[in-house]
Formats: sequence, C-alpha cells, structure tokens
Amino acid sequence: MKTLTRGILAGVLASVITAAPALTAVDPPPTCAMIYGAPIMALSESAAVNYLQLTNSGEYPAIYGAATLTDSGYHPHWDFTGGGIGVSGCVATSPWLAIGSSNGPRKPLYWTPTRVTTSWDAAYFQNVTAKATSSYSSTSTFLACQPKKPATSSSKPWKLYLLTDDTPGPSGAVPLYDVEVETCAKTQLYVVPIRG
Repeated sequence: MKTLTRGILAGVLASVITAAPALTAVDPPPTCAMIYGAPIMALSESAAVNYLQLTNSGEYPAIYGAATLTDSGYHPHWDFTGGGIGVSGCVATSPWLAIGSSNGPRKPLYWTPTRVTTSWDAAYFQNVTAKATSSYSSTSTFLACQPKKPATSSSKPWKLYLLTDDTPGPSGAVPLYDVEVETCAKTQLYVVPIRG
C-alpha cells in the first residue's frame, strides 16, 4: 500500500512539475498583488491638493520613485511596523516611504524596496508624522508642488516633500528648480481607515 501511494504521489508531482511553464530570461519578474485597503490622503487648505492620494511616480508596481499625490493613489493595507510606512501585498519586496536629505527645510520623499526611514509615526485614523531627529523637530506638515515638466496623463502628479521648518530656507538651501513654486501648498497626510 505504501509503495502504491508513493507511486501515485510521485506521478502527480511529476505531472505538476512538467505542466508548469519554465521561466526564461525574457519572462518578466513576478509582480505583487495589491490587497485593496485605504489611501493616505492629503488634507490641505488648497482645494487643488485637498483629498489627493499618496502614490509613486514610477509605474505600478514600482518600488522606486518619488512620492507623489494624485487623484488615485495606493489603496493597500499599510504596514507601519518598525516606524516605517510600507505598502503591504508584495511577497518579496514592497515599497517603503523614505525621507531624503537636503540642506533646507524641504526633504524629498521617495519609495525604496527596504525600510530606510524608521521615524514615521503613522496608523489608521491619524495624520502621518515624522518624529524628531537630530536635524529637525517632529512635524506632520508636508509640501505638495506641481512639477515643471508637463505630465502625459490628464492627472498631473504633485511632488511631495516633508516640511521641517516653516521659515525660509537657509542661504545654502537647495531651491525648488523642478517644480512650479507658485503651486506649492502645505498639507497633512491622513491615513484613511479601512472600511469593511
């Protein structure tokens, strides 16, 4: 009986293995399956920015790219472990929101496949806050600006920065060359609760 069972099992395994297509060098890598959840939404006095949603400037399911605000952003189950903000749903790699460095009060935000920023304070039903570091105080204020280059889609994404100080930048601060400065608006980011 054991031999018969082993023979049947071996036959089933052999048919499954031979039925599976072989990966070749031209096959695209597996993509992540997004689990539908809720967006992180801009709350701003600017009508143009208010209610826009956090996303990535790269093509979905990109794990690299600038953090942007658009009409339809990420809607995942968010991962807030270890002081990060990550997109759940990818098995091997998920995009994590990171704070870039700059000499001024505007810190660029970008997505990376590893959790490099561990100073976020975020959860459902609350605003996203960057905890204090040695170079700036705790803040939940962000700056959204339209890029200078025309977008190819009808919904032009807004570049997103962490604003660490409301005062004008120091003399060595990098000016915002790649955005339309007159469009910049302060905003907060609110993690919308998942509706069941």
